[in-house]
Amino acid sequence: MEKGTRDFKSLWKVLGLAPKDVFALEREAHRRYMQKLYQEEQIKVYSCLCRSPWCEHCSKFCETSNTIRDRLSTLQWDRVRQVVLTVSRKTSADIIMENIRKRRAIPKLIQSLGLGERKWLWVLEFHADGFPHWHLFIENDRGKAGMIGKERIQRIWEYGHVWESYPKDAKHWGAITGYHRKAGYFAGESKKHQLTLPDYLMHQNRVRKYGANFKTPVEEKRSNKEIKLAKKATPGKDSKEKRKQKPYHERLISCNTTCKIKRDKSWITIEAPGSAVRAYAMEKLESIDHSTFQGTQDETIDFILELPHKSPI
Repeated sequence: MEKGTRDFKSLWKVLGLAPKDVFALEREAHRRYMQKLYQEEQIKVYSCLCRSPWCEHCSKFCETSNTIRDRLSTLQWDRVRQVVLTVSRKTSADIIMENIRKRRAIPKLIQSLGLGERKWLWVLEFHADGFPHWHLFIENDRGKAGMIGKERIQRIWEYGHVWESYPKDAKHWGAITGYHRKAGYFAGESKKHQLTLPDYLMHQNRVRKYGANFKTPVEEKRSNKEIKLAKKATPGKDSKEKRKQKPYHERLISCNTTCKIKRDKSWITIEAPGSAVRAYAMEKLESIDHSTFQGTQDETIDFILELPHKSPI
């Protein structure tokens, strides 16, 4: 047995321990000894992500996508009506998109239908040619009486055709919400255009993915807590200005191209995607979880030195 550990096996009768407990103590003593001998240290790898719902890297787990899925899940399936709002191709996509946004066409449609008190949520998506369409989910009355009426909606929506449908049963609604929960409407290569912003919107710094007039219970609780904290804040104290977002053509193209490594309370920027750095770390170091790795001091230093650096160590 190496120096620095104790032979617990000879003491197991005195201590009243079972053999398996003795072996566990021996392994722990050996681990601590080796850790001290080789000065093991940990590093953490964080991907540099934009967290935009319009990004192919971030769309499935960003806050916006999670909010859409969670809110849809709170609606009662037998009350839900789904309305698809399309636009005509008589004019260019950028012009009709700007007209709908400036005129606040969707909120006005809901108001004109007299559905302001009902729960509603819309999701913006794009066709392959860049033209927009919206999925509007409305919690209305049960049964046939709950149908809003395609002709009624079409009279108000002057920008293109509309369709109205409803979940046939709980299983059908589960498929719709499950589709959002797992991947969203942009699942698969064939629907990649659903999440990709058209070129005419890439200069924008904010394009809303969804809108709704309700929150989940968890969101309500969090909002109430934030309001209380705001009231307790010192009056007159200047709040930090929100950082202005970069245009999408800058944010999306730089997403997941770099990552940051945290080592010994210091940060190092690496000019490589986080996924690639983590995969390389799996080969060179011991993984603790999906983003944390450990090795001897020499091993971790050698690993970092082999990476393309953007900032000095």
